[in-house]
Amino acid sequence: MVFLLTKSAIVASMVLLVSRVCQLPAQSTAARPTPGVVRWTEDYSFLRDPAKRTDPLDGFKFVSLNKTGSAYATFGAEYRVETEWFRNEDWGSDPEKPNQNYFLHRFMPYADLHLNRRVRFFTTLKFNFVNGRSGRPRPVDQDKGDIHEAFVDLKLLETKSRSLVLRTGRQELTYGQGLLINNREGPNVRQSFDAATLTFRRKNLRVDTFAARPVQTNRGWFDDSPEHRQILAGLYATVARRLDIFWLYTDQKLRRWQRGAGRDQRQSIGARWAERRGGWIYDYEGAWQTGTFRDSTPIRAWGVATETGYEFDLAGKPHLALRANLSSGDRGGENLSNFLVPYPKGGYWGKVLLNGPFNFSDLHPLLEFRPHAKWRVESGWVWFFRTSTRDAVYGVGGQLLRNGLGSQARFIGQQGSTEIIWNRDRHVRVSLGYSVFLPGQFLRETPPGKAVHFLNLGITYRL
Repeated sequence: MVFLLTKSAIVASMVLLVSRVCQLPAQSTAARPTPGVVRWTEDYSFLRDPAKRTDPLDGFKFVSLNKTGSAYATFGAEYRVETEWFRNEDWGSDPEKPNQNYFLHRFMPYADLHLNRRVRFFTTLKFNFVNGRSGRPRPVDQDKGDIHEAFVDLKLLETKSRSLVLRTGRQELTYGQGLLINNREGPNVRQSFDAATLTFRRKNLRVDTFAARPVQTNRGWFDDSPEHRQILAGLYATVARRLDIFWLYTDQKLRRWQRGAGRDQRQSIGARWAERRGGWIYDYEGAWQTGTFRDSTPIRAWGVATETGYEFDLAGKPHLALRANLSSGDRGGENLSNFLVPYPKGGYWGKVLLNGPFNFSDLHPLLEFRPHAKWRVESGWVWFFRTSTRDAVYGVGGQLLRNGLGSQARFIGQQGSTEIIWNRDRHVRVSLGYSVFLPGQFLRETPPGKAVHFLNLGITYRL
């Protein structure tokens, strides 16, 4: 309550922003893409027909570059503002500043240029700022301005049943559930890669082969560069939109684990099965990793992620699910057993960024329902454990948070989260989320181990 009273000006300003945005004219319900997280998938070529330009913003979505409209450009943008409040961030690691309250701003304009049916150029800029946070911004908080995406698509083959597309340049990579490789949508600054991707499609088959280096986020103006100490390559195949099979190769010149730092080279072989059958929802993924650490220590690691759920045919479409995840941790033997998530998604368990998917197992029941067509409520509770009691607790990005040798306890803690989402229309999204993390025996025995409270209020507008 104290927070809400002292920050009334902040809340009022955000509500004013919502009301101003919501004065935009209502949109047509004609078949058209809804602006989403991944913008390059949106196809506005149907606006070649002037009779279908019923939205006041269609002038941005289809700009003809020749008489026939076969060459055209699409323009758009995303602006997201969030305010976050922490109490005892990182379980109270800074006792002199138990409370954190700050604003996060993200502005990402894009341009999509179709020269003809076979050649396309797509680019996105990013401007990310944080205001009011004490200390230095976290790497995922700020990037004053840079090129987030700039790639060229060349259609090498296109028939009614097959296509082959070569994509080169800066781009996002997300596969499967996004557990291993992700565009990091949750935090303020997203992840991109300098990469070459070859995508083959045939009926119910899609195969991607790629080679990439992650883009290193720097906080200044147009100073991001590829991370030359890291290599990512792989093959990802999807069959009948149900079964994924993948192989990944990662080479990180400097990777820090509890046993030390050094070069981490490994291969991941895995599969995912995702299906909806009746009201049941299944999503199971697993991977086995082998390689070497410091050029001589063998790597033997594994990880499993599961979700089993059911959507009831009732008012509000309630969806009840149980997620269970497990990844190996280092046991201190002759093999390194840490399972590597090379490019994690950010908030695995909501918006709060505390512990990450390394040396952990969890149980996560959750409930989702829709009290109204435009509203969605998500609520869940997670119990976290260390898989290996000889290994550390790591952060979302893989950084070491707590050395594991200070306690033999397995139970890290438990976290409850609730988020309310209002999709006002195709363009405006408002979310309010609260999380509480209650420390378990391990955190209490390796202090500080205070309870964490986290509140997030966000507004996103996508053109």
